[in-house]
Amino acid sequence: VAEYNFCPAVVDPTNWIAKYVQYAKDCTDAPHDYHEAYAVMLLALLTQGLQLEVTTTPGGLRTNLYMLIYGKSSVMRKSTAMKLAKDVLNRVIGGVMLPENFTPGGLEEEMAKRSSQPSILFVDEFAGIMDRMHHQSYMAGTRSFLLTVHGHEDWRYVRREKKGKEDAWEVKDPHLCIVGNLTTAFMSRMKIEDIEDGFLARFAIIGPHDKPDRMSLRDIQQPDPGKRMDISNDLRAIYEK
Repeated sequence: VAEYNFCPAVVDPTNWIAKYVQYAKDCTDAPHDYHEAYAVMLLALLTQGLQLEVTTTPGGLRTNLYMLIYGKSSVMRKSTAMKLAKDVLNRVIGGVMLPENFTPGGLEEEMAKRSSQPSILFVDEFAGIMDRMHHQSYMAGTRSFLLTVHGHEDWRYVRREKKGKEDAWEVKDPHLCIVGNLTTAFMSRMKIEDIEDGFLARFAIIGPHDKPDRMSLRDIQQPDPGKRMDISNDLRAIYEK
């Protein structure tokens, strides 16, 4: 059996990304690639307002990120890696996680409440959202909304109720990050329009071919409270700069 080979993008041990990977890999046998991706995701979420001036992107390139964690069900520990990232995020800032089960109007309303603030959507089974967008009429407009806010464009949603009454929400200066788990079974159900309309093209896909050796129950450790506190405090300092 070939030895798991992880080539980190960040080798400086004092860098927050490297620190997070070191912390998370002691807690689970998920691929370290997942932990590195989650570290980048947390930084992207909590650096709302930063932008890189590039000629191809009027208004600057912002730090939001859409990402899919791809791998076989159960054995790759995708959900465990997600839970570790959620745990650290909750210790830094609350109220940024959007509900995983949503209607388009509900998602837009929640985003309107968080205008000019960071928001993140964690989805443990992203294939379910894709299937609903394909087959459920009430999900119409979700794809367009997510594409719009990915570009940090404002969005206005109007809901017409009985007797001509209208409710309107405005999403201003959105900063949305999305991370979803995706199994290999989804690839056979993927539709060409998911790529042609640019939707899946917005997502970074993290799909390592292998993983570390399986940890026994004896080997699996609870998160080290001291390391977790240091990781959380360092991320909070980055967010508050």
